[in-house]
Amino acid sequence: MYCVTLLSTVCILVIVSGGSFLLGLIVFYLSAGFFVVFFSTGFVRLAGYMRVPQFWAGMGRAVNNLCAILIGSFSVALIRSGDSTKIMIASIGLFVLISIAIYIYTVMGQTDVELPDQERKQEEEQDYFSAFADTYALTEREQEVLKMLLASDEEVQEIANRLYISRAMLYRYISSLNKKRDTNSRIGLIQFYYTWKPEKKADRDD
Repeated sequence: MYCVTLLSTVCILVIVSGGSFLLGLIVFYLSAGFFVVFFSTGFVRLAGYMRVPQFWAGMGRAVNNLCAILIGSFSVALIRSGDSTKIMIASIGLFVLISIAIYIYTVMGQTDVELPDQERKQEEEQDYFSAFADTYALTEREQEVLKMLLASDEEVQEIANRLYISRAMLYRYISSLNKKRDTNSRIGLIQFYYTWKPEKKADRDD
């Protein structure tokens, strides 16, 4: 938004000061491009949280056009007045308002920001794993082994090397994990993990 404001102001100054109209027009289209991108990307992100994403995804351009009409009409009226004092006051006031808006947006974004889908999914997976580990009383080392088994399809020896333990020790951990969940193989252990359903709090209380 600062880019839009700066470029718009430069555009007005170029034209008012008698400079090249073509140069002013080029600067104007640059600022308009920033404005379109700002609203388009903003509404595309918003669309993902709405019931009708297709409708909201295209609203950015409409809002951009509405803002352009309102601001353009005000700017043209201000320039036609020929009062340089009013133009200066309006420009400074615009900078102040945008600065305040950006500050509020930044503060609100830090205190009440919604996690992106990828981060939210990672948190849910971590909570699921923690609930599984608590339910079956997995030791810290067993948790490390299970995470490696879930994340890798490598051979046992390669997984053992990654965990800095012997092949025989890894087999003992896998055997212990299978025993706690009454499974018979590495594949069965992984299948059990992904089909396991955590107990709800109400069920545990009962």
